[in-house]
Amino acid sequence: MIPLTLCTLDCPARAIASSEISPAIQCLAIRSIRPFPRLAKGIAVGPEETHDINHFSRSYGRHGQGLELANSKSNARSRVRIVALGDSLTVGFGSDGGLFYEQEANPYTDVLIGCIRLDFATSALSVEVVNKGVNGDLTEQMVSRFDSDVLHLSPRIVIILGGSNDLGWGLTPTEVFSNLLQMYTLSLKNAITPIACTVPSILGYDAGIPPRLELNELIRRHCQRTELRIVDLFSATVDHESRRLDPRYSSDGLHLSAEGYGKMGEAVYEEALRPLLSEIAEQNLR
Repeated sequence: MIPLTLCTLDCPARAIASSEISPAIQCLAIRSIRPFPRLAKGIAVGPEETHDINHFSRSYGRHGQGLELANSKSNARSRVRIVALGDSLTVGFGSDGGLFYEQEANPYTDVLIGCIRLDFATSALSVEVVNKGVNGDLTEQMVSRFDSDVLHLSPRIVIILGGSNDLGWGLTPTEVFSNLLQMYTLSLKNAITPIACTVPSILGYDAGIPPRLELNELIRRHCQRTELRIVDLFSATVDHESRRLDPRYSSDGLHLSAEGYGKMGEAVYEEALRPLLSEIAEQNLR
């Protein structure tokens, strides 16, 4: 049995028996070694550029992906910046399970943009969605860049999704939740509304499911106790009989398909974002 040795710039190498992990997950682990060979399509590394789409503007740059819904009637109270913080599930990374082939990125934030455009185009809100997903990120790294990628942007809302990579590296659910809790707390201390997300299930490696269930339960209990908004991405994308990631929503067992990311976006919008934006819009009318 040949061990598979995995390492990143931030994690010590560790050997994992190849028989313990599905071929797809092995390929993903190797491909996740950073620095990533190339960023997902749609997140450019050149100078930032803006493209006008009616009264919307989409900007791409080395600091993330964003779209703004501009409104001439907007004022400071009605401006809403939303930051989506996370790993490759926020980037919208997908593959066919092969070692070097990656599909076009399908970030769930694109779904948010479409929904906001439909529901709030005639409101006085000026909404900006900024994607701050980084391939291969651990929650500890998300905490490290929280100041620059979230606080520095002064958003009103931050969507926090992380933990899948941590669990893959053997961190305990308690350790992962500790990092998530730091981000929830930092958000609230800076008058930012956090949206907590459970992590989706996995397909092809059943041993990876129980840690996800444990982490998600920690997230749920905290949100219930503190009345924090939560989006259950696990339930939105799971096969409820097997508790595995629904094959319809999987691209490689770990990452999602375009349909899967679409399902994620719908869940985030319906369970948390639309109610929040509606509240803000109503408050501005008073």
